[in-house]
Amino acid sequence: MTVYSHSRLSTFESCPLKYKFNYIDKIEREEEGVEAFLGSRFHEAMEKLYKDLKCKVYTLKELLSHYDTQWQKEWSDAVVVTRKDRTADDYKNIGRKCIEDYYKRYHPFDQGRILGLERSILIDLDSVGKHKLRGFIDRIAQAPDDTYEIHDYKTSGYLPDQKHFDEDRQLALYQIGIGSIWNDVKKAKLIWHYVVFDKEMASSRTKEQLDKLKSDTVSLIDQIESTEEFLPKESGLCEWCTYPDLCPKRKHLFKVAELPVNEYKKEPGVKLVSQYELLEKEKSGLKEKILVIEEEQSKIAQAAVSYAEKEGVSVIDGPNARLKVEIKEELKAPTKTEDLKAWEGLHDLLIKEGKYMEVSTVNNNMLNYRIRSRLWSEELMKKVKKFLKEQVTKTVKLVKKKEE
Repeated sequence: MTVYSHSRLSTFESCPLKYKFNYIDKIEREEEGVEAFLGSRFHEAMEKLYKDLKCKVYTLKELLSHYDTQWQKEWSDAVVVTRKDRTADDYKNIGRKCIEDYYKRYHPFDQGRILGLERSILIDLDSVGKHKLRGFIDRIAQAPDDTYEIHDYKTSGYLPDQKHFDEDRQLALYQIGIGSIWNDVKKAKLIWHYVVFDKEMASSRTKEQLDKLKSDTVSLIDQIESTEEFLPKESGLCEWCTYPDLCPKRKHLFKVAELPVNEYKKEPGVKLVSQYELLEKEKSGLKEKILVIEEEQSKIAQAAVSYAEKEGVSVIDGPNARLKVEIKEELKAPTKTEDLKAWEGLHDLLIKEGKYMEVSTVNNNMLNYRIRSRLWSEELMKKVKKFLKEQVTKTVKLVKKKEE
């Protein structure tokens, strides 16, 4: 039986193909994004701070020293800095600033009793144990009013709005988990520490919300287990994906990214794109020319209509072709946007009289044909005409002369 995690579920939601690479094919990658590396180092500092709290309260200098030591010890060439405008030291200093802000905000760290640090929990999502989920809680505390607090540290450079926290799945699942560990969990508070912003965000859940979350999570797990084709899904997260060389949407970009300019331009795929792009530009230029020609044709057509009316003709002769001019008076049905009340009235009338389908959902040509041909009773035509407006249509058609 597969035991899921919030991270595993989120991976499937963000990109099913990445899920397959990671959890089904189990393709391991040595590299790690510097953002994740920074997060791990901050978590280690917090774990040390709270783990030894019963014995001593570390000074800020001691905590920063521990952070610096761990950074240096764990750093390797496998840590990837994606952003070109930042260095590893930039990220290290961000982490130091986060620790300083957190320390000043919560010192002497006596806001509640510590019940668990990096606590592993197994969550049963149904009554038969078919759907299970494992999680690790950064910190569990109990406030003076006995409220259980589930704390999570975030080193993200993006601060979501409150709606995000009120809908968050991860900590709400953890609330379900601690409810099965201790039987006195009457009230719980979910707390996120967005340390880059020195912000504490909070939310809570009702029993009804937790029951729905269980149901939704079970449905998501069932969807994952019934999926046969794991398709890639593009998003802003693609820049941080560790499988660009395997993804059909990123593979070629990865392949040519480091090629020198001359080799890049000669690469077969790149050449195909360049050729296609060139033809697309030519098409665009032709479309502009066509628009100019059509505008000129429209002016000539207007002149042809005026000429036909003045001379009393319907066909105008030319060397290789003729222009057929048709001036026709007809009735026009109202549209929703022009006159909603009239449109509804006409539709109701035609439906009531059993004629709606005859005019193909109020088609102008079909309406005019039935009225001109007197296919309906005089009484019905009189009622229908109340909704119609008279209009004159003038059309010009070019007809080539037949070869002798």
